[in-house]
Amino acid sequence: MKITALLVLKCNPETPEPVILANVSDLSQFGKFNFYRSNFEEFIVFIARTVAKRTPPGQCQSVKHEEYKVHAYNINGLCAVGFMDDHYPVRSAFSLLNQVLDAYRKDFGDTWRSANSSQPWPYLKEALEKFQDPAEADKLLKIQRELDETKIILHKTIDGVLERGEKLDSLVEKSSELSLASKITALLVLKCDPKTPEPVILANVSKLLQFEICTFYRSKLEEFIVFIARTVAKRTPPGQCQTVKHEEYKVHAYNINGLCAVGFMDDHYPVRSAFSLLDQVLDAYQTDFGDTWRSAKSSQPWPYLKEALEKYQDPVEIVFEKLFKIQKEMDETKIILYETIDDLLGRDEELDSLVERSTKLSLASKMFYKQAKKTNSCCTIL
Repeated sequence: MKITALLVLKCNPETPEPVILANVSDLSQFGKFNFYRSNFEEFIVFIARTVAKRTPPGQCQSVKHEEYKVHAYNINGLCAVGFMDDHYPVRSAFSLLNQVLDAYRKDFGDTWRSANSSQPWPYLKEALEKFQDPAEADKLLKIQRELDETKIILHKTIDGVLERGEKLDSLVEKSSELSLASKITALLVLKCDPKTPEPVILANVSKLLQFEICTFYRSKLEEFIVFIARTVAKRTPPGQCQTVKHEEYKVHAYNINGLCAVGFMDDHYPVRSAFSLLDQVLDAYQTDFGDTWRSAKSSQPWPYLKEALEKYQDPVEIVFEKLFKIQKEMDETKIILYETIDDLLGRDEELDSLVERSTKLSLASKMFYKQAKKTNSCCTIL
């Protein structure tokens, strides 16, 4: 998978050709052959203008030619174009172009609307190098990879997470918090500090519908949930995920630098969805409270946790929320895949005639295009 070039262009219907605002390419395969490099660079700009000009605002387009693709994404006249090989995932390509446009608008604001030429923009070169790996561009792939690479330990029983010589029964007997054992769905956020004997509950919500009337049993179950959460969180090192299985239920824990989220789910709730949810809970908590949790000694109201418990009863919700929310904008944007660049052009247009008429291509580049086409290798410039 390779990205050959990235460009940002201003597409104004009042001007004959899109204006190149930023442009970077990696033509290392040509080494010191400056003649070929310069011709390729010219042709890349020419193709970028050709595709960008025919990509309406709010639309994505992919032009496929043999094993290469040229992707374009136009937002209100600001268009990003990427030249990738055929193995670079389309979704990752458009995710990258979206990030490029966001970064450009952040750095330059609306000044691009009056720009008439390119200007230095170091970010684009950094993006070209960084996003050669599509997982860096595509947060969906990155989340998937991080979860795959995160150490997830599945314990057969709750006793499996305890240290040698420890048993749940003895812990229950010694605990001053517990008088009845049970298991139910809940979400908790805890502070795990090795300097304190027990993790501190920062937020806690549970759904005990079957005990709605019987408040006695409800309170005992809530006690047990807190007890188990502390037991598992205390034994989940920072940067690690753990799943404790008990009969048809699972307790999942995810610790990030001492801030730990714990979820109680039934055995049918997918493990990956569970950890995606816990990751989202931790992100939301840090967004709302910052680093204040480090000095917290008790729980405080946090409406988000109850909302999350209600919303993500269906694991599909967290999958779509966490993994496919990023993709939603792209799904709603019209993406067109053309088999060849000639398909992109108008009915009476052909690439050959455009090349011939172009005032932007040098005579050498035009000759190079004709020669490359004869040898059936013009696409290698992309």
